[in-house]
Amino acid sequence: MLWKHVKWDKRLWEIPSTKTEIAHQIPLSDAALAILQEMKAHGTNDNEPVFPGMNNGDFDRQTIEFALAHGITDKTEAAYRRTTALEKRRRLMSQWAQYCAKPISNTVISFHRV
Repeated sequence: MLWKHVKWDKRLWEIPSTKTEIAHQIPLSDAALAILQEMKAHGTNDNEPVFPGMNNGDFDRQTIEFALAHGITDKTEAAYRRTTALEKRRRLMSQWAQYCAKPISNTVISFHRV
């Protein structure tokens, strides 16, 4: 999620379409908008991620989908998928554990209830 995907005037998070998917819109509540506005006030530009540090790293979509136990909706893709990507998933989970074990930064952003 990049800041440019937050459509403040429409109160939406718009996920742009990709080659295989259509665009998706998520309505943002007053509370979600308040939190995002507080975060945005700490200096970001539109091409920066809203939640830095959260990315796919060097893992392909298939490995991530397997790790999340998502089903395959595309029948063609399902026909050609012959693996469970167990070793790739093992590496993914190891990197996730390392990420979760990192010390928390000293930067604190306070959020106010609306």
